[in-house]
Amino acid sequence: MHRGQSSATLTRAASVVVLVASIATSSSADAHATVSHCSAAQIRVTTDGEDGNFNGMNQSGTRLILRNTSQAACSIPPFATFRFYDKNGARVQIVSDTSTAFDEPESNVKPIPIGRRSTPFRLVLAPKHEATTTLRWIEGPVFEHTSCAEVAFIVLTNAGAPVEAPMMAHVCGPDAKHRRITIGRLFLR
Repeated sequence: MHRGQSSATLTRAASVVVLVASIATSSSADAHATVSHCSAAQIRVTTDGEDGNFNGMNQSGTRLILRNTSQAACSIPPFATFRFYDKNGARVQIVSDTSTAFDEPESNVKPIPIGRRSTPFRLVLAPKHEATTTLRWIEGPVFEHTSCAEVAFIVLTNAGAPVEAPMMAHVCGPDAKHRRITIGRLFLR
């Protein structure tokens, strides 16, 4: 305690800080609670290979971008879920793997702990704003009995109704059941 300050003054100051913090938290929580889930009509999905930035050592990838094209904020889950299709529209068997998802490379590539919550965490996507993540996969014959598939487009499955986007990928695994694409957590940008 500083000279000249009473414990009552410090107690009042601490009470004000707690009150302000609780108001900020409750108004933020209220704002998130009133935002509806993004619908397929609100979301545009695109990919960006960033001129080969993800390619090398028999691996490849792309940046995935979800853009809110509407005039209203909406919410999305922190992990996007997809189905993968070839150029003929046939579904390609590929595992969407978030169990080893990583933060963005520029943030020291730390694993994200995946846990269960009673209320699923959602990201609020402001009008005309984007969320982004990376998709990574093995594209070369690195397994004894490599099985590869060509992906021509993906379908986002957790946006109310399916949202389709082109995505060219040559995805390999040790067999047809174990071809996988690792999908990172979405980040707002």
